[in-house]
Amino acid sequence: MAVRSDKIAVITDIGFDHVAILGHTLPEIADKKAGIIHPGNQAFMLDQPSEVIETISSYACKQQASLTIIDTKPTRTLQSKLDELPLFQQRNWWLAQQVYDYVAHRDALPALTAKKLEQTMQITIPGRMHKINYRNTQIILDVAHNPQKIGLLVESLKQLYPHQGAAVMVMIGDGKDARLMLQALSKLKPYLICSEYAFTEGLPHKAHPASLLAHIAHQLTSKFIEVADHAAAFQLLLERDEPIKLVTGSLYGVSQIKALIDADIQDHRHTQ
Repeated sequence: MAVRSDKIAVITDIGFDHVAILGHTLPEIADKKAGIIHPGNQAFMLDQPSEVIETISSYACKQQASLTIIDTKPTRTLQSKLDELPLFQQRNWWLAQQVYDYVAHRDALPALTAKKLEQTMQITIPGRMHKINYRNTQIILDVAHNPQKIGLLVESLKQLYPHQGAAVMVMIGDGKDARLMLQALSKLKPYLICSEYAFTEGLPHKAHPASLLAHIAHQLTSKFIEVADHAAAFQLLLERDEPIKLVTGSLYGVSQIKALIDADIQDHRHTQ
């Protein structure tokens, strides 16, 4: 089935992810991501490393498609509002807003009011800087699962919670670069709880053993502990005094912790 020529292709920030499928270099990964661009399409992306831009520009040219690279910045007033969001959300919001402006102009759609723009900033993404009040404490769940995403998560936490201590429960899939991810997390100077999610039928891969994460952590910090059982590790996280309590490193790991929280909340409601 032919793809409509008026389709908009939007490419977000590209990093090292799913390397077994997409490739082991940024140009290889960018080339695969560019596959959403079809003949005659208009594509958008934010300014990114030159090797990414060159690859996607070349692909768009072969498809006789147009590519707009957004290198403008929000106004100072708008940026002050965006500063309340995590860094990854700021970039994605600005990209989406620019794309809407293009479509609105092309298709004679109404411009978004200031109120509607502010409402869009309140949209939260489950599993990305997902804050849950649980047992009288705030837990942050984030499915960042590669070095680039972990790096943005760390910078977001430092921006939103400056000079606050962090306890981090980390679980990482066996296809991921655990060393680079833990190096990125080390910039928080956290108390690190190295754990692993339970493998069940249907998951595409297992977790890195907690012992491996602990071995790497030993080279980065003295503030770490190995707790393989994810339920026990989460209990330890709840007992920590650090104001930031984060679970990250894996979609599967975060989903299992979210399931524990949901089950406990449901049981508590039934007993009331």
